[in-house]
Amino acid sequence: MLRVLINLLTTLAEKNTKQELWTKEGELKKKAEQLNILIKDWPLADRIAFTDLAAFLQQNQLAEGLVCYHGLKSFLVANPKDNPSLLCLYNSLFPPYGRNALRRLMLGFTKKRIKNLKGVVVASHSQKKEAEGIFSKVSVIPSGVDTNEFIPSKDRQNIIGFLGRVRKEKGVELLFSLASYYPSWQFEFAGAILDNYNEKRLPANVKLLGVVPKPSETISRWSIMVLPSFTEAMPLSILEGMSSGLAVVATDTGDIKDLLDDVGVVFPVGDLKRLKEALDRLTQDKSVRDELGYKARKKALQFDWSKVMKMWVDLLCSLEVGP
Repeated sequence: MLRVLINLLTTLAEKNTKQELWTKEGELKKKAEQLNILIKDWPLADRIAFTDLAAFLQQNQLAEGLVCYHGLKSFLVANPKDNPSLLCLYNSLFPPYGRNALRRLMLGFTKKRIKNLKGVVVASHSQKKEAEGIFSKVSVIPSGVDTNEFIPSKDRQNIIGFLGRVRKEKGVELLFSLASYYPSWQFEFAGAILDNYNEKRLPANVKLLGVVPKPSETISRWSIMVLPSFTEAMPLSILEGMSSGLAVVATDTGDIKDLLDDVGVVFPVGDLKRLKEALDRLTQDKSVRDELGYKARKKALQFDWSKVMKMWVDLLCSLEVGP
């Protein structure tokens, strides 16, 4: 969602649209400062906290105009008064590990509180099916990718890569368990290291890189990207791998099956045997990797940020509150 927000702020700023950003410290705030966007500190915590009441009451200071709530937590403390509002959700509404009955109850209650909810934006058609059980006017606007930054490279090495948060729900343990079967290949994990994996004993050919400053440079060395997540919607990391011309392997969750279609390899969630079969084939046959990478790059061009931002601008204009 961060990449979406940064690109949306930039696009609207280029159209001289008046904006306010309510947020905490972070990369999004820094970008808004560069764009000379008015920023207000908003004490919204990631989890339920005493500051939620302050975050709710502070919205009495909202100026007139469309209020975009990004993420489930921001919506649960929404207080847009009579302002039109829009909810943007880029993560699964009802993940398999969540308290979904409680989520559904809280979403339904909040929806009744909001007087002028114009619609909901989600990243995938699978999310749309979830959201339509609660909301009307649900639009799908996928993640995007900078196809000028993530480009195919000739400097491919025998590296199988994972891009994302290194945590159990991302299915990383499947890759850890398979690494020893491919001693001539390096397994690299680029992303924040969670669940104490940096303290665990891992196979010798596994390397935890942590957060990398330039993901495009890191994955330019890879030949294969794997995303074995238990749940996803429309993951940005897959689009970045596709745009870079990688052979991509991922689980059939969210919209991944439709996204990869004939340009990658999809396997059932948690299916170690099917994942190994995919890696056996790809590590042994460069021509298959090259063919999939070529097709993936071609399809990724459909998700260039310029196209995705046009979808956003068109939506805002249709609400008669856009630029």
